[in-house]
Amino acid sequence: MVRPRQRRGLRRLDDKGRQRLLATLVDEIRVLPGRVLEIHGILPARTVDMELRQPASTSEQYEAVGYVLTVPGVERGRRPT
Repeated sequence: MVRPRQRRGLRRLDDKGRQRLLATLVDEIRVLPGRVLEIHGILPARTVDMELRQPASTSEQYEAVGYVLTVPGVERGRRPT
């Protein structure tokens, strides 16, 4: 679920900002038979507020959650519904 504050932040991103965000969140995209996309990545488990309250440390390990998103294939020329 995307909250209004995050939605506003995403809308403000320019093309380079969107590219940086995707590069941060997505590790690998696989194209499977039937034009199915499998997207692998890691989502940080800490909020921005938590990041601001705690001092940065190069040795600190951040909590994160791995994910795999599978997107069904779509026939060429057809828009997904």
